Amino acid sequence: MKGVRVLVVGVAGENSGKTVMGASLVGILRREGLKTAPFKPYAATRVWLHPDILGEVRRRRLVVTHDALLYHKVAPDVSIEALNPASLLMGEPDYSRRGWRPHPLSLERSPISQGVLGRVSLCREDRIDTFHFINIQALGRIPQSMQEAFIDAAAALKPYPLRVGDEVVENLAGGGFTSSVESCFQRIEREFDVIVIESNHDVPAPTPSAAEPDIVVAVAPGVAGIIDGERYRKSLQALSETLGAPFQARATVGEVVRLTGVMETIPLPLLEEGELYGLDDIASIVEKIVMMASAREANYR
Repeated sequence: MKGVRVLVVGVAGENSGKTVMGASLVGILRREGLKTAPFKPYAATRVWLHPDILGEVRRRRLVVTHDALLYHKVAPDVSIEALNPASLLMGEPDYSRRGWRPHPLSLERSPISQGVLGRVSLCREDRIDTFHFINIQALGRIPQSMQEAFIDAAAALKPYPLRVGDEVVENLAGGGFTSSVESCFQRIEREFDVIVIESNHDVPAPTPSAAEPDIVVAVAPGVAGIIDGERYRKSLQALSETLGAPFQARATVGEVVRLTGVMETIPLPLLEEGELYGLDDIASIVEKIVMMASAREANYR
């Protein structure tokens, strides 16, 4: 039976609150008795903002991201490699090499220019194959202290990382390695009734499977919108005809939502660091997902 696909997207791109929403939904739906798994195909963490992540990398001998760890905390029975098959750890530009002049904002935040350490996992029937890589070009663009920290973490990885250049990270950031990512989604969908898929930045659908959601939750600071999955799919198809495939980041969430509209708008409370939403905060979203899952199970029987 095909699982209910819940797509969580961010209207504001970075720091919209997608991961908090996704993890909250996974935790609540599990407590409601639904077999639910998270799936974040592409994830990146800026090490300067989350330096503890390198300790996790060394301990696990695996490239992991801040978001993937949060999802794994609410769904410990789903392996990190499967729930987040493509991961990237980012450094920061060395301003001293540019005479202390600020970098263009696009360059500072670009995973291509600052993505140093990464992982791609391929989910097979009986195992998960993983390879790590270290971007030597990006490594040379970050401060010396960060270089040393990345090299130390890379030494602990299993398997040991391949030395690559910007082209590999560019492929990853542009929606590459689709077959590997999709293999992990298919594995999860075979085992779970509900899959909560989180997109990255303001990409409307990170993978082909994500472009066929049953329900969409668009998140922005302080508010969320519920969107009908069929309307979202049709809007993606319309945009794809002129802009290219949405999972290749040629359209934005905002462009899609302007076509779909929202069925319901939900105010979101401020949360402290590490907090998740409770059932009372997002009851309307949970109710709709539970109804979809119940209807699908009834039809399957």
